Parts: sequence; C-alpha cells; structure tokens
Amino acid sequence: MQHLPLPVKAPPTFRAAAASPGPASAQVALGQFHFFGARGIAHSYAEALRWYEKAVEQGDGNAMGHLPPLSY
Repeated sequence: MQHLPLPVKAPPTFRAAAASPGPASAQVALGQFHFFGARGIAHSYAEALRWYEKAVEQGDGNAMGHLPPLSY
C-alpha cells in the first residue's frame, strides 16, 4: 500500500485519519506537529505522546527517542 504525501494545509482530522493505519514515520510526524503545535495542529503533549506510542508499537526507533521526556 502506497501512502501519498499529505498537503500542508490539509485539515488536521484528515491528516490524523491518513496516518492512523499508516507508516510509523507519518505517526512520528503527527506527534511532532502536536508537540510543537505546527502546521495547523493544536499543541498537545497528550496527543503527541499518543502518536509517538503508535509509532513505537510498529518498532520505530525515532519515536522511541521522543518518549522519555513525555512519559513522566
């Protein structure tokens, strides 16, 4: 299954739906968008953690590096 790049101005709900079953790299990107409040997505550590955990479940080492500061 090939995933298409998401437009920068896509609604946040569209981006979340596209990344949910998708590759871990998209889930890490959504985690970063929530962590920093970027690209039209509201800042939320809880949502960032949720997306990073989804990527970790797929074995993404990059996502694992984001967890320690958020898991206090």
